[in-house]
Amino acid sequence: MGIINILSKETVNKIAAGEVVADASSVVKELMENSIDAGSTSVRVKIGQAGKKLIEVSDNGSGIFADDIPKVFLRNATSKIKDDISAISSLGFRGEALASIAQVSRITLVTKTSDSELGTSVDVENACIASEKAVSANRGTMIRVTDLFYNLPARKKHMSEDNTAAAQIIDTVGKIALSRPDISVTLINDNRTVFTTPGDGSLKNAAVCVFGREALRGMMEMEFTDDPLYISGLIVSPAFIKDKPAYRIVIINGRYIESTSVNRAIDSAYNELTGKSTAQFILNMRLPYSMVDVNIHPAKKNVRFLNESLICMLVKQGVKDCLTSRIEIKAHGASDEIQAEEGWHSEAMVFEQVREYMPAAREKVGTVRENTSGDFVAAASQKSDMPANDRSIEIGTAIKTHDPAVLDKDILLKLSAMDVIGNAFGLYALIECGDDLYAMDTHAAHERVLYDRYMKAFNSHSIAIQELMTPISVELSPKQCSLIMENADELEKLGFSVEEYSGNCILVRSIPMYLNDKDIAEVIRQIAGEIESFGPSTDLASRNALLIRCACHDAVRGRENISGDESRYLLRELYDTDMPFTCPHGRPILGKISEKFFMKVFERIK
Repeated sequence: MGIINILSKETVNKIAAGEVVADASSVVKELMENSIDAGSTSVRVKIGQAGKKLIEVSDNGSGIFADDIPKVFLRNATSKIKDDISAISSLGFRGEALASIAQVSRITLVTKTSDSELGTSVDVENACIASEKAVSANRGTMIRVTDLFYNLPARKKHMSEDNTAAAQIIDTVGKIALSRPDISVTLINDNRTVFTTPGDGSLKNAAVCVFGREALRGMMEMEFTDDPLYISGLIVSPAFIKDKPAYRIVIINGRYIESTSVNRAIDSAYNELTGKSTAQFILNMRLPYSMVDVNIHPAKKNVRFLNESLICMLVKQGVKDCLTSRIEIKAHGASDEIQAEEGWHSEAMVFEQVREYMPAAREKVGTVRENTSGDFVAAASQKSDMPANDRSIEIGTAIKTHDPAVLDKDILLKLSAMDVIGNAFGLYALIECGDDLYAMDTHAAHERVLYDRYMKAFNSHSIAIQELMTPISVELSPKQCSLIMENADELEKLGFSVEEYSGNCILVRSIPMYLNDKDIAEVIRQIAGEIESFGPSTDLASRNALLIRCACHDAVRGRENISGDESRYLLRELYDTDMPFTCPHGRPILGKISEKFFMKVFERIK
């Protein structure tokens, strides 16, 4: 007897729906794309309980003809294409969005075309129209989705927490708003307006509404054309690059996508010019529709390019051209002064390395590498007159925790009793001890001391807190605001008391005592970025990351010549930490240079 069964139509449709409707944000995405394809100039999204109870998308588009209403809830029914899928220009085209949503929720649809006196309202349940009536309505379409996954208990049980789900919807609506700045987009979450974009065609104005003005500091507008590619958008000035970018958005022909290859091309452009590769950007790319295959992913987030290597090469060139065109190199005495013109963010964009400058700099100073034994080696320039077999010389050894020869913490107490003979480059305290010269990275040392202090206070629930007489208002992006409030309990353990204020602002009512002289708004933004990069998790690793960030913010800054007494104090404090030879990021704190090295340099020995 055979064991293969033919699945029922209902089961097949629910499985298919799972490919399109992953969560509430995917419902919002599909409905918004339908509104855009209908020629709307205004789209309003309203959600309740993070979309679990209510998702309502209304527009002023062309509406749906009454005769077509029964078809819109059928699979593979679409007005976007007929037979040719080689050059798809619409956002939706598979004909599965409303059919899939109707399989897993209850729907009310109200629509009216311009040539109809009355609109039509239908209620849909289990993918079937339950009722239909004529109603008074404006031109356009309103679709209300309620009780998402009501008939799939397992899916409903595993839906994200409200704040996380709301943040995902905010992210989705924001990206769609940026992909079409000519359309006014409004997002309302639990009767509170999150943002409204003006719909004036300005990507910059839309981005300010979505992310907040502070998140746009240091961004500059770019435009690039090289057949067949046209790019416009916003890229960050190198002076404003952060370790963890707030956003990296790629838009192709009005559709936001995820593209690892395009991201790599942009990173490569920045890395070649600045040595950094974590830039944030919003790039709007235009290509012939025949060169972009959007039919490779059910949610249409991924695309395939015809001649991807050419497209990525042009993207890279466009970003590099924009960066280098803003740079003006002027003779200034014996040195070069590298400046960037003032952008719309009203701050000069300055950075130190550009394509024309770096080759000469490399010839002068050579390169630095670290070999597998932990010894730091300076490689002489290839144009050096030094014999080939003598182009590498040992400089010194970093003291690391995995080196059994230097794990004795007593060296710290020994060094703290020695004379500090000075500072090198404003970064390293120099201590002479016997036949060796030790160098301590004062910032890394202070960072380790503070981190251990904060961690011990955190674990013992004894972080000193300062109540603020006047609360501090901090503006964040909508997504960051949602994530901060989701993690309010964890932040309270770190000494921060936060609450929602208005718009995308939060109020900070108390702070850790160790931050009483710091820019609290900037600290909160850094923590928000930290939470955003780690996701909504509140596990120990995420808390450690926040403490590391606090320690970095409060530690001795680079190029500060601290006194001998301060250096000796740091050495004694290091002795009491658990990991005294590395900072919380894993970088070495202490290194040594032997007397033998100096003797070789000055040819006292061979």
